[in-house]
Amino acid sequence: ATKAGLLDDAMSSSMGNWSYLLYGGQKLSILSQSSLSRFQEIAKYSQFYAKSIVCDYIYLMELTGEYKDYFSELDGAVCSLDDVQAEAESNNIHMVAYHIKVTNILRAYWKGDYLGAEESGPSNSVSNLDHASPLSSILHCFFLALVSFHLYRTLGNDERLSKGREMMRQMEKWVKNSKAVFGTKCLLLKAEHAASIGGKRDIVKKYYSDAIRTAQDQGNIHELALAHELLGNYYHATEGSAHDSSNCFERACVFYKQWGATAVVERIFHEHSLDIASVTNVELQMGKSKRLGEHED
Repeated sequence: ATKAGLLDDAMSSSMGNWSYLLYGGQKLSILSQSSLSRFQEIAKYSQFYAKSIVCDYIYLMELTGEYKDYFSELDGAVCSLDDVQAEAESNNIHMVAYHIKVTNILRAYWKGDYLGAEESGPSNSVSNLDHASPLSSILHCFFLALVSFHLYRTLGNDERLSKGREMMRQMEKWVKNSKAVFGTKCLLLKAEHAASIGGKRDIVKKYYSDAIRTAQDQGNIHELALAHELLGNYYHATEGSAHDSSNCFERACVFYKQWGATAVVERIFHEHSLDIASVTNVELQMGKSKRLGEHED
């Protein structure tokens, strides 16, 4: 029994570390290389563990655009995340059901499906979750706030603005505990909030610029990419020049590519009709600046 308990602890710890790497900005190509064999080992050891983490593997697959059949490793009639979620809910495994819902927010968000992201999310307030892991709570708070602010600007509804503010205030509390984890996220939410309420242009731009600088200083490539994309959206929706917005989107593509999020790069190319030669040139210029020790903004 003691040995089995130690194995369970080791497996649980390994799974948790992998998930933190996935959502914390580890290069997706590294995680994807052995993802199927890793998942097969987990499924062989415990079907429960495999079902509790399969949403993370589907998330990785959709970001990279590299299809892998994870569901064939699961027993029974489980063929989708909906099946896993229904099973978790019927067995009162609340943490797993909640994490799947949160992952669905992210999956929809990166596809540009903001309404789908809003509909996918848990109804609970982030500050009142009894069955949430810290990682799930952070992701829920950050991405649902981004979705709420975006939809408020495009479709209206004061409830969305209120929800975004609630999430932002929670992030402001968390950032006091760890600027490394929450610094960029908090700045981006402040930027999105300021943009949503028609804040002064120089203030909004400073929030975005500070977020970009913070993400770069901390080496968070995924947040660096996102910050450039959000700034590009701001320029595109306001009086910013087409050159400014395009430059932000091009830089975002370079950083998303470095992260390994091929599907996100393809979405931005399609949404903003980017030119591959221009993106390549930006990538070369950024590489040259990095070699010269210049700071990206």
